[in-house]
Amino acid sequence: MATTIDKGSITAKATEDPKVFLIGFDFTDEAVDPAKGWLVKWLHAEFRYNTVMTAAQFNTVATAAMAAARKPAAETTLENTLKAKYGIAVVRTDPDTTVTPQPVKIVAVESGVLFPEA
Repeated sequence: MATTIDKGSITAKATEDPKVFLIGFDFTDEAVDPAKGWLVKWLHAEFRYNTVMTAAQFNTVATAAMAAARKPAAETTLENTLKAKYGIAVVRTDPDTTVTPQPVKIVAVESGVLFPEA
């Protein structure tokens, strides 16, 4: 399975130790089209990062954080069985947030009402 990390979700928070940071990020194990990220299930992982870590150590703790964020196999199996038997996929968030201006016709104006110049 290929894991995808959402670049925009990566955060680094300082701790009391100036060399240690709390790193957080969202990831998915599903195939994802970057333009349709709302269609996949995202998980959140966090781990402590020390600036003296090697790249291998960084990868080890990041991988462990992702493993901890995933559900155990028994839960996943049961959840998938229930979804297959009872559920249907529904997009619950409309990704189209385009604002469409609506024409307005002023039919009457009270005396004394001033419209500011645009």
